[in-house]
Amino acid sequence: MTIPQTSFGELVALMSVTAIVSVIAMKIKQPLIMAFIFVGILAGPVGPHGFNIIKSASVLHILAEIGLVLLLFIVGLKLDIDLIKSMGRATPIVGLGKSFVVAAITFAVCILLRTPPMTACYLAAATMFSSTILVVKLLSDSKDADSLFGRITLGILISEDVLVIAIMVLLSTLTGGTASNLGVELVKITVKGVLLIAGVIAVTRFVFPKVLPIIARSGELLIIFGIAWAILLACVSTLLGFNNEVGAFIAGLSLATTMYREMLSAKLAGIRDFLLLFFFLELGSGLRFSSMGDKLLIAILITVLIICVKPIIVMLFMRQAGYKKHTSFMTGISLTQISEFSLILVSMGIAAGHIPESVQETATIALMLTMAISVQLITHSRKIYEKLSPRLNWLEKPAVHIQSSLNKSSAAAPKLTILIGLGGYGSNIAKELMRRGRKPVVVDFDPKVVRRWNDEGGTAYFGDASDPEFAHHLPLNKTRWVISSIRNAAINENIIKSLRANGYKGRYACAVQERMNPESASLEADIVFNSFEDAASKAVDLVIERDNKIMYEAMLKEISKLEGHRIICGYGRMGQKVAEDFANNNIPFVVVESRPDMVKKLDDRDILYVNGKSGSEEILLKAGIKKAAGLISLEKTDEENVFITLSARELNPNIHIVTRSIYEENKPKLRHAGADSVISPYTLGGKRIADVVLKPTVMDFMDIVIYDRSTDIEMAGIDTSEDSPNIGKTLYEITAGYGITILAAGSGDGALRAAPSPDETLKNGDRLVVMGSRSRIKSLKEALSPSKGTI
Repeated sequence: MTIPQTSFGELVALMSVTAIVSVIAMKIKQPLIMAFIFVGILAGPVGPHGFNIIKSASVLHILAEIGLVLLLFIVGLKLDIDLIKSMGRATPIVGLGKSFVVAAITFAVCILLRTPPMTACYLAAATMFSSTILVVKLLSDSKDADSLFGRITLGILISEDVLVIAIMVLLSTLTGGTASNLGVELVKITVKGVLLIAGVIAVTRFVFPKVLPIIARSGELLIIFGIAWAILLACVSTLLGFNNEVGAFIAGLSLATTMYREMLSAKLAGIRDFLLLFFFLELGSGLRFSSMGDKLLIAILITVLIICVKPIIVMLFMRQAGYKKHTSFMTGISLTQISEFSLILVSMGIAAGHIPESVQETATIALMLTMAISVQLITHSRKIYEKLSPRLNWLEKPAVHIQSSLNKSSAAAPKLTILIGLGGYGSNIAKELMRRGRKPVVVDFDPKVVRRWNDEGGTAYFGDASDPEFAHHLPLNKTRWVISSIRNAAINENIIKSLRANGYKGRYACAVQERMNPESASLEADIVFNSFEDAASKAVDLVIERDNKIMYEAMLKEISKLEGHRIICGYGRMGQKVAEDFANNNIPFVVVESRPDMVKKLDDRDILYVNGKSGSEEILLKAGIKKAAGLISLEKTDEENVFITLSARELNPNIHIVTRSIYEENKPKLRHAGADSVISPYTLGGKRIADVVLKPTVMDFMDIVIYDRSTDIEMAGIDTSEDSPNIGKTLYEITAGYGITILAAGSGDGALRAAPSPDETLKNGDRLVVMGSRSRIKSLKEALSPSKGTI
């Protein structure tokens, strides 16, 4: 193969081969990093076919160094400590705990294989981290980036990024130091580090606020400034005795609190990926495969450790933190690879003279193997989980899960409205939205406007709506409406194309100077308002009216999919309490309500409801009464409750109906209408008050067992079925075998008997009321009624 003997010719050949191999890698669903390393192996001086393309190694090295600088710059730029905080202390504990345990196991394995201690340390460090680039891309492709396990995985990766930077700083400190002068070197490097950080803080505080608004007027100039700032601090860091990647990371951190971070990270991502190509090419070209057997053995052992042991360690930490098995499993599977940062650490160790160059080959082989396997595991993780799910119950602790509160807060979070442009018309729309209780997220090109909005407690992003990539950094997954107050049809066309390209599936409204041209692409907008004819209040009216209609239709569609749910008729004080208890016990339910003030409460609390009169057959059908398991009628009058009971029983003869009776004398009428249970709140309240006075200790105990969710003790009713292997056993045998207490027993539809004899034998159809821990009751239920459920 003849290659032009110029640096440019070499780059042309390298890029051509890389493009071909990358297409093949994508076809076989492998990460491009592996393709880049493989091309480096082919193109290097020891390539298996003697291609020997790379001759200008210095040019390749410079491009690779700039790629690493930009990688660390963007890591610092996007370091989101708030994400870790929002996930609580568990996420960094899981991330760091997992890293150190995996490193300890790897170190022990390497020592058993008689690997030199320093080499074992570096290989252990290489296994601590997972690939941020690969995992984020795969989670984004599978639309899991905003799932609970996706957010936890991202939080763990951020924790690892912080740790790897700390290790880099430590390596920079140790480089060149000897045992005799190590203390002096540590003092020197600490002083230099303080000076570097103090200088960066001074520039950030006194220079950036004056210079950045001017630079940001041009998107191209902002990119040039970002690259120049990253390279400058990388050079200064090297002069002070640190590694250049440390300086690049600090450069990113210095801009992470500015409004330009998202635009910079979005625009630099492509440049970073292009230049990182040369890092992996250089890595592959420098590999030597002499003594392949020893390297391959260690690399395979590390791969087995990362693929098989690392996810189990993650799952155990997640279990201890209180997460459910699905979240723990999916998080563990997502971290089954070695990070590109691991190769950087090994390179630093080689440059410092701590380890031989052969360690780079071992780490690279392990990286390629783990990435190849990890891609397949993450891609098919759902199918793998479905098959293994019955055997993963050990991943859940028999207690209240931490993720219950996380899911609840996430589900209850209001959907966002993004407003683009805060000029005169946009400002009026923003004020009107806030007056209606919808504080928008603002996007504007004026840094002063963005700063003012953020200072006033809002959320604002700096962005140019004419930029095709402007929507990349917006929180579109949480957004229901995007409203553009910009009157330019071409810009609105660009906005909606950018939104759709970034996966936005919500609604879009935009302003125009005159009625839309039928040929305009802005006709994709759900609402178009004329800024000269439609006042801001009218524009917001149109959005909210359409929004309410769309959300209500979507809610009805969701209700139509429910089965075995409960219907609550009336959302007064009793209805609200019943709904709260159902939600706390994860029982699906739908509320039927017609009063506007109560409907607003249901909207605010994100509760499924049907707007209408509870006695209407049409409304009950919309509430899914045909597939519902129960109905609770809590309307204000007994007449309404009688009519609802009659309608419900006719529509679903098998539904279990509980209704409220205001007057004691109306109970027989409600039972005759079809109610299974009739409750008089005044009678119940009076009895409870009397019991609290006469039997305070008993009532305290009942409150703990029935209402206190923080304890692991509960009462439950269980029906036995003919397929139970316990039919014929005595109640004493059941009590002893499952460690529960049997409070009452009954046969078929007969009355329950309190404190049954332990010598009674269990028959098909018998009912038991039991008390014990949740896990033991669950085990007993599975044994007594495999085909039924608790009551």
